[in-house]
Amino acid sequence: MIVKRSLALKNARANAHLSAFNGGLIGFYDGAMPTDGEAITTQTLLCTIALPTPSGTVDAGVFALAPNLEAMVLVQGIPTWCRITDSASDWVQDMDVGIDGSGAAVIVTPGTLYAGGSLRIERLRLIEP
Repeated sequence: MIVKRSLALKNARANAHLSAFNGGLIGFYDGAMPTDGEAITTQTLLCTIALPTPSGTVDAGVFALAPNLEAMVLVQGIPTWCRITDSASDWVQDMDVGIDGSGAAVIVTPGTLYAGGSLRIERLRLIEP
């Protein structure tokens, strides 16, 4: 199947991410990512980053999260995925997490977290097809 979208539609879809993320939270977890927003059961919350409003920018159909967001690490571990919730604490989406070169949707530093240290989001870009 081939689908081509106008830039106006790509921007509208990217702006939907911007609106949903504004004032929300990103929680970073270890372990396996739940399916489609299911309850978090055995995973450990390692760190939470509050998202600003606006949470990023949209340009040419690409949503880019505000740069250099960081927060203090609560528990030692390796973040493997994150959950984004909106300002009402409702589930928006889950994404894989990794270090630069990992191919993950969310790029962070460092790859191994230590309690009292910090986690920084290096890159989160959502490109509309």
